[in-house]
Amino acid sequence: MGIELLYHGFDSSSDISPFNDALNQVSDSDSLAIACPYISLDILQDLTAGADSWRLVKDIAEWTRTQSADQREAIVEFVQEHRESIHDCRDLHAKLVVGDDGAFLGSANLTNNGLNRNAELAVHLQDTTEIAELQGWFDELWSQTESTDLSQLKTYIEETDGITTTQSTVKLPNTGPSINTSLSLTKQTNISVDDSHHDKLVAAVERAPSRAWIDTYFDWVDKLIEFTELKETDERIATTVPSPERIPVNVNQRYVLTAFPEQGKIGLMLPGDSTAVEELAEYISDFGQFSTPSSPDPYWFEFPDTPENFISEEIETDWKRAVNQECKRAGRSSHRNSHNPAVYKAAVDRQYRRKVLHSAFSP
Repeated sequence: MGIELLYHGFDSSSDISPFNDALNQVSDSDSLAIACPYISLDILQDLTAGADSWRLVKDIAEWTRTQSADQREAIVEFVQEHRESIHDCRDLHAKLVVGDDGAFLGSANLTNNGLNRNAELAVHLQDTTEIAELQGWFDELWSQTESTDLSQLKTYIEETDGITTTQSTVKLPNTGPSINTSLSLTKQTNISVDDSHHDKLVAAVERAPSRAWIDTYFDWVDKLIEFTELKETDERIATTVPSPERIPVNVNQRYVLTAFPEQGKIGLMLPGDSTAVEELAEYISDFGQFSTPSSPDPYWFEFPDTPENFISEEIETDWKRAVNQECKRAGRSSHRNSHNPAVYKAAVDRQYRRKVLHSAFSP
């Protein structure tokens, strides 16, 4: 048997999880590899008990954040005891247990709720080719991640104890592969762009400090379009090129994201009640706080590099909140008459973006 699909029967009264036998078979292995963001310590100990060697990759910050104080202490002790067998990977979402002769993967976290109560799907694989591929995937993930610094982990736990995720600014070092891809399933690729709009965008893009820098900016524009779901024809959004020195995105009456190619800066708006306002005060631009009526008025920040170097997940969440609030404030951008569809298309259409970048950076 090569593949077995596993799931709870919705009308079943069985006391045994459908995942039980597969996990027992996979974990009965000389060597075991586990990747999972959330895992109960007792389940982890059960899985690894029979293995001669094992490795675990998980998001340590998420693991500790979601546990009680007692469990956090137990996790620290476990990590300390098995530090060489555990790597930290931020933003890990895969759920995989792979041994010498089998693999278990699916939607379920390795927790009591994930395996026993939630409506989850999993696959039990026993095909040697697929097992080898999964082992190779894990080995690559392991090579790009690192062990947790115990002193930093303890400091993180102490300083985040009793603090919600949205309030905390305490961070563990980010470890793990950098992944940045896109889907074209629902993207608008049939946007019409005339030569004048294209040439105006290229003239601004060619002033950027590097191809990678402006490519990242278009990724952020794409991100904005995705979470706001603002179509190119929606009059609340205006992607403009008022001069070669600026490529802003306007939502209704405000700039919410802007590239300044010659200066190598990217600006964005954060809400006035963001906890990051004080933390990032040195990056508040001369423009400062918006004066158009809202409560409280948002601030404008400009960063001397791509936002990833300054913007944590919590700050990005605040930015998204500010942009979504702006979407609701009016029905049409005052900049819509200057809308340049080439900017919008370069964000959502990778093929067109490559054309723009080639025109701007090729000799």
